[in-house]
Amino acid sequence: MHANQLTSQLSQVFEFHPHLKRSGVQVQIEQGKVLLTGTVKSYYEKQIAQESLRDVPGIDSIDNSLEVEWR
Repeated sequence: MHANQLTSQLSQVFEFHPHLKRSGVQVQIEQGKVLLTGTVKSYYEKQIAQESLRDVPGIDSIDNSLEVEWR
């Protein structure tokens, strides 16, 4: 799967997930490795961001570097 196709697929996962707002999440993809960066509002959102990508074909590993923003 090409990186553009994978990026599009990941964007759809976040867009349609009922418990996760993608606005604070940036996704970088390199050779099947996904890096999640940015901020989320809770540890639950951080975990959901990672777990929602587990079943996407073409992903070999996920590095979840999201930070929880306390406000």
